[in-house]
Amino acid sequence: MKKKTKIALIAVGFAAVVVSFVALHIIHVWSSGISAPTLMERMESDFRKNEEQLSIVVEYLTNIQYETVFMPAYLGTRSMFVPEIGDVAIVNREVSNALRSLFRFGYAAIDKRENSIVFVRWGNKNREYGIAYSIDGEVPSDGSFDYYAFPSRLSEDNWYYYDGVWRFY
Repeated sequence: MKKKTKIALIAVGFAAVVVSFVALHIIHVWSSGISAPTLMERMESDFRKNEEQLSIVVEYLTNIQYETVFMPAYLGTRSMFVPEIGDVAIVNREVSNALRSLFRFGYAAIDKRENSIVFVRWGNKNREYGIAYSIDGEVPSDGSFDYYAFPSRLSEDNWYYYDGVWRFY
C-alpha cells in the first residue's frame, strides 16, 4: 500500500473511534435521565453569579429621583435614558462597574418602570426573559415589561425571573 493510503486509513479509523465515543457518551447522558436546566434554574444560577452587581444597580435605581429609566447595553455604563429629559450621566463608579460586569455577562438592558427593575437577559422580536426586582415587594406589574411576562419568584425576596412573549397592540 502506498504511504498516503495508509495515512488516510489511519485517519478514517481514528475519526470512527472519536465519533463512536461521542455517540456513546450522548446515549449514556440521554439514557441516564440528565436533562438540561430549566429557564428558572438558569435564571437562579445567573442571579447567584451576579447577585452583588444586581444589588448595586437596584440600590442605585431605587434611590434616584426618576420613575422611568432605560439602560440598554449599547448606551454603555456611564449614562442612562430618562424619557422626560434624555440622557443622564451615571457618575457613581461602583454602579458603572456593576453595569459593565452585567453587560459583559450578557444582560442586554436594564429598565426601571412602575414597581420593578427589569434585567433583560435575552430577547428578540417575539420573546424575552430575564430577572426582575420588585421595588414594593409585590409581583412585578404587567407595565414593567415590554412583553406579556410571567414572573415567578426566585429564592430571594423581591427577586423574580420572567419569561415573556411580545405584546401585539
